[in-house]
Amino acid sequence: MAHRGYAGAAPSADGSVDGLPLRPSREKVTNVAKDAEGIRVVIYDQEYYVRGALDEQYIQKLGEFLDARMRAIAGRTRAVDTQRIAVLAALNIADEYHQIKARYEEKTKRLDEKVEECSRLLDTFLKEAV
Repeated sequence: MAHRGYAGAAPSADGSVDGLPLRPSREKVTNVAKDAEGIRVVIYDQEYYVRGALDEQYIQKLGEFLDARMRAIAGRTRAVDTQRIAVLAALNIADEYHQIKARYEEKTKRLDEKVEECSRLLDTFLKEAV
């Protein structure tokens, strides 16, 4: 049975959700293939068509990443419902994203402080040289 897994967002009239047109299918195929309807991606034994400007290999990487994350979660939990596994994977990925974002923002803040300090030192040096 195909699952739509839209994480609460309702699909528009053309079947897209937040700009990502996903349409499940029951036909078994390789992980990624491009046709007139988009790029076919198989995630957790479900096939989706993805249309957009993204590179096919990048879409394949995303699909493989999500498939692996869902399978890892399914292996660690007793959850068998695909939607529950997808939501747990989404929460896991969102947590990872926000941790990385927080580290990035902290490093950016420290870098900005260093640049400001160097700029002040340079201004002081140039004023003394004149």
